[in-house]
Amino acid sequence: MTFSFYIMRSYATVLLGVFGIVLALVLTIDTLDVLGSIRSERISFLDAVWLSSLRVPDLIVLVFPLIILISSLVFCLTLSGNSEFVISRAMGRPMLLTLLGPLVFSMCIAALVASTIGPLSSRLSDEYSEARARISGSLENRLQVTASGLWLREALADDISVLNAASSFDGGDRLNDVTIFRFSPDGQLLERLEAQNGFLSDGQLLLTDVKLWDFSTLAANPELSAQQRNIMRFPTTLTSEQVLEGRPTPDTLFLWEFPSAIRALETSGSSPLSHQVFFFAQMALPLYYGAMFLLGACFSLQTSRMGKRGLAVMGAISLGFLLFFFQRTVQTFGEAGELPVLVATLSPSLAGFLGGLAWLLRKEDG
Repeated sequence: MTFSFYIMRSYATVLLGVFGIVLALVLTIDTLDVLGSIRSERISFLDAVWLSSLRVPDLIVLVFPLIILISSLVFCLTLSGNSEFVISRAMGRPMLLTLLGPLVFSMCIAALVASTIGPLSSRLSDEYSEARARISGSLENRLQVTASGLWLREALADDISVLNAASSFDGGDRLNDVTIFRFSPDGQLLERLEAQNGFLSDGQLLLTDVKLWDFSTLAANPELSAQQRNIMRFPTTLTSEQVLEGRPTPDTLFLWEFPSAIRALETSGSSPLSHQVFFFAQMALPLYYGAMFLLGACFSLQTSRMGKRGLAVMGAISLGFLLFFFQRTVQTFGEAGELPVLVATLSPSLAGFLGGLAWLLRKEDG
């Protein structure tokens, strides 16, 4: 029990150290990038650090499998150099049992990233985009599909509009149950429009069966002055392609939110395939992190007496990057519909995990 606690503490220390180094590097590089991309008179150094701190968690989640790989490599090289694997064998503990605690710990981290940390970091990244737009003085158009339909916020020439449509049809060219709110630059409501249908064409939204409320003038009851129009044109930057692609980003959703998000996409006429692929990829994330840990362990065992530490490090990192990019590539094919969802999400992680486990067992048997 004491030896197992020592192994877990040693791995946690190494993992924390590697994580701290990568975090410092990413934060420094991203802060310099923010300072270089935004004019110095608009942003201070502390604001740049604050902006970077909003985006860095999302970047860290992206590279965390490589952090697991490097941590496993350093941890196992340390144990081999101190002959602690020899001690564990003398105690009657096989190599796999010695590494079982760190392996399970890495897979638990993956479960935490998939369920909580990943979505939170992606939402912080969205806040980064909005904060950056405010500091740089530009307002970005934002499109999102939710359970209540399609929502678009866009900045036009003289005002800001918020558009909502219950659903879309005909490849995104036709919107159903359209509601539009127009605001002045200082946030005052100017108009509200409700239309039965809206048709996108050449930078305009053609509205039919429109009811218009004018709030730009003071009136005791705007309903009394509401106007009915058969057809009305409303300027917009929205396109049918944006309607089809304006789905909620899957990496911002918690695992329990995916069923309702997929149903909302199907209702709005958008394809939920990318969300399904991402959902199953998150479910396979513990296997993926476990595969990274096993790859680092396999290349670093017994290298102290073989004198090939440098070769082991290069081999582990190369194979880890290969698995990293292979997993990303196969997932992309799944999102494009070229591969079944389970094959695109499970096969890279399962192949890496089983391959690392087989290699480790072979080394154990000599």
